[in-house]
Amino acid sequence: MTEPSPPLIYRPRPGVAAFLGGVLLVAAAILVFLGWILGPDDVSAMDGVQRLLFTVVSIRWFSWIGAVAFGLLGARIVSVTFRTEAALEIRDAGLTIRGEGPTPWPSVGEVRVREKPELLEVEIGDRTLRWSPFELGADPADVAAELGRRRDRLPDGS
Repeated sequence: MTEPSPPLIYRPRPGVAAFLGGVLLVAAAILVFLGWILGPDDVSAMDGVQRLLFTVVSIRWFSWIGAVAFGLLGARIVSVTFRTEAALEIRDAGLTIRGEGPTPWPSVGEVRVREKPELLEVEIGDRTLRWSPFELGADPADVAAELGRRRDRLPDGS
């Protein structure tokens, strides 16, 4: 009988996520500021394509909608990073997936890595779950290899 292995826990790297989320939130704040200070007089002073674009779409609405989009994306990145549960845990008994209970190895189907965009795909029943390198905090190919090693260690070979 083999000795149990410690669980492998995959979650986003807090430093990377905090930086990326912070950059997006700062970009949102800059766009709000630009939407507040720029007006029709500024558009008339622009050249060519910029003038045409902001004559059709109000520069204020353009910057405020961009600010909302960047702000929501930045907030989502930061909130996903600092959740208490991991995106994926690999244990000897099976997988634990964020927001779900444990999944035993016999329920886990095909495991593959998609190249573009790079994703780890795991089939569980009739569902295909996907994780990006950002969500895992690791290379999907390495996680897939570890999934294969853990599954191959099953005593009954299932």
